Amino acid sequence: MLVNKPCVFYLGSDTLVYLFKNVLLEMLELNDIYVSFPIVKDEGAKEAFLKLFPGKSSRIKNPVEIFFKLKNKNAAFIVGNDWGAEVKLLIKLARKLNIVSVALQESVVDLSNTSNRYLFSDMVFAQGIISKELMRRSNVEITGNPRYESLSYHHGNTNGALINCNFTYGIFEDVRDDWIKSVSHALKNTRVEFKISKHPRDFSNLEGLENYVIPSHAGVVHKQVINSKFLITRFSSLIHEALLLGRPVIYYNPHNENMGYEFKPDGIVLIEAKNQEELENAICHINTYDFQVSDFQNYISPHLANSYSISEPPSSVVVKKILSLKHSYAGQAEIQVIREMYILLKEFIYKKLKVKK
Repeated sequence: MLVNKPCVFYLGSDTLVYLFKNVLLEMLELNDIYVSFPIVKDEGAKEAFLKLFPGKSSRIKNPVEIFFKLKNKNAAFIVGNDWGAEVKLLIKLARKLNIVSVALQESVVDLSNTSNRYLFSDMVFAQGIISKELMRRSNVEITGNPRYESLSYHHGNTNGALINCNFTYGIFEDVRDDWIKSVSHALKNTRVEFKISKHPRDFSNLEGLENYVIPSHAGVVHKQVINSKFLITRFSSLIHEALLLGRPVIYYNPHNENMGYEFKPDGIVLIEAKNQEELENAICHINTYDFQVSDFQNYISPHLANSYSISEPPSSVVVKKILSLKHSYAGQAEIQVIREMYILLKEFIYKKLKVKK
């Protein structure tokens, strides 16, 4: 039987709703479990939550109001990322009110020395040993990633490639067209059919390739992967998701991006290609190699802990650790309130101006 502990889950996007889905399935059965969404921009989070939990709208609360009700009550503030202006201000407020903050690693993100990921919360739950080793802070525990625990190896004689088009948030958008053209040419040269899975926040028109495009979001992308033989992508959490589903991956990186995570390609289930010739060779490898389930398991284990655990999947590990949290305020980076309020104000004004247009 679970022991009750007041918690506020901050769901910053539809993707984070899916991250916490299985954790919330357990914890929403308890009292004093609440969810909140960004005040400025929730990126589909509220809609996704109500779709998954239609009977739990009463648990939605304004984070500031509920914080003051939970002051000094051994409560926890749970987030999926801890580096946005709004969430940093909420972490700061939580700390003032003796509410411990925990960030559950969303997926592969930039953990390099120049990034500010997972430095502000009091504790981090990391998805694997490689992520923990990259994080430059104390108070990190390995839990695995609940977002992936429903993914399992799929057998099947599927054909064709899935291209993941995910040039979002201004990151490498200038190389998108050349990247897509190079990938499509390589697939045509090797006579492999393909579809292009377009990230919901990738706003390119992919001129000339419209007939290959299939819209994507967190609720459908796994089916798209399963219906393909392999995946070609740039930096993405979909690399791990495809591997869990039993689909080999080509990380195509002709633009030499370094996104601060060490995928450590093994040359079997995950191959990195730097140019079109290497890409075509990787496609030929995938089309001829006899993949075994163990090939995927051996690669993924250090990246995603507890991925193959039936008795204690990541969501159960996360729930247990949340309910046993002690107050230990150890954020590794100082939160500058005035700076974050300025950033948040700019975001709010931009949103209002955009709505008026």
